Parts: sequence; C-alpha cells; structure tokens
Amino acid sequence: MSIFNVVKSILSTESADKDTELNYLRALHEKQTGTMPRSWYRVVNAAGYLVGFCYVCACGTTYELLSTEQWFGKTNTCPGCKHEFDLFKSLAIPAGTALSDYPKFFAKIPLTPRLTQTKPQPSAMQVGDWGDSAEASDWGGDKAAAARADINNGLF
Repeated sequence: MSIFNVVKSILSTESADKDTELNYLRALHEKQTGTMPRSWYRVVNAAGYLVGFCYVCACGTTYELLSTEQWFGKTNTCPGCKHEFDLFKSLAIPAGTALSDYPKFFAKIPLTPRLTQTKPQPSAMQVGDWGDSAEASDWGGDKAAAARADINNGLF
C-alpha cells in the first residue's frame, strides 16, 4: 500500500466522520427547534396569512424577514458567521419572472407560525383597598373594560 493510499483512506475516514457529526447536529437542531439550518420558511400569522419569510442560517440564527425590502431581490449576510442568503437564489427564481409566477416558487417553502411574544394579563385586579374592611374586592378581567364600565355607570 502506497503512502498516497494511506493518506487518502485517513482523509476519507475523517470526512465521513465529519459528515456523520454534521448530520447528527442538523437532526438535533431540527428536533429542538423544528427548523433546519440553511432553510427558508414562509411565516404565517395566527389567521394563516403569509406575513413574510424566515431563514435559518448555517450557524442556527433565525432571521424573520417581514418587510418586502428585507427579502425582495436582496442578498443578506449573517453578521455572526458571514453566511450569505438570498431567497430568489435559493428558490432559483430566474430574472425577469413575472410577479404572478412568484407564488408557484414560494409554495415550495414549508410554513412556520410567527412567534409573537405576548405579555401575560394579570388574573385579578384589586378595585379598592380599605384596609381590613370587607368592602375591598377583587375583579378578574380587562382593566380597560373595567374603567369603561365605571365611566359608563357614572362612577367618575
């Protein structure tokens, strides 16, 4: 066996190990986040309407591109790993494609819900505090609705 064959077998083993490790890490990322690195997703709101696109970078960072200026014919770069991503290049949309044909290309991209952060509403609000008096009361619900009800009933 020549030295060339020995080096070749060592390098092919290392390459196979790296591929196995990379596939494992991709599967782990997909299991934890529901997304794959270097993948595009259509972002839909709670009503099911398309609101933009999402790209999961090679480093795992997720970019929500909700404004047309962020994704329409634009190449973006991840500041962390310097990976470039472009929706049109990823979908192989040819230059000069009519706008009416874009939905055919976009339909190839899987959907993901838009994750919005909502502040939890307090479960109850104390309306009055008169010390240890039994007149103190709690009311569970919307503060604005309570204020409107008080105003409409002439309490203010």
